[in-house]
Amino acid sequence: MKPSSKPKVGYISMLYLAAVSSLLAQVCSAVKREDFKTCEQSAFCNRHRVFAETMLKKTQSLDKGSVIPQTASPYSVLENSVSLDGHTLVASVQHSEEKVPLKFELSFMESGIVRI
Repeated sequence: MKPSSKPKVGYISMLYLAAVSSLLAQVCSAVKREDFKTCEQSAFCNRHRVFAETMLKKTQSLDKGSVIPQTASPYSVLENSVSLDGHTLVASVQHSEEKVPLKFELSFMESGIVRI
C-alpha cells in the first residue's frame, strides 16, 4: 500500500493554531502601554482608592461578631438640584471638602435597564 499523500487533519489544525497564535501575539505586543493613563495618574482613581482603603481598614478592625459601622460618604446630593425629566433623574452631587458640584444623571430605559 502507498502511504497517503494527504496531510492529517491534526497536523493542519496545529499549523492553523500556530499561525493564529503568532498573529495574536503580534497584535498584543503592538499595544503601547504609555498611551494609556494609569491609576496613579488619575485624580479620580487616587481619591476613590484612598476612600476605599479607609473603609476597608474600618471594616477589618471590627471583631467578627460586631456590626459593620455606618460610615458616611463624603458626597452629598444638593437638595435644590434634584429634578425628574421624563425617565431621567438629574441631581448635583458635591464632595464635603472640595465643594465642586458634579452632575449625576440616572436614566431609566424602556427595556428595564438603569444607566448612571
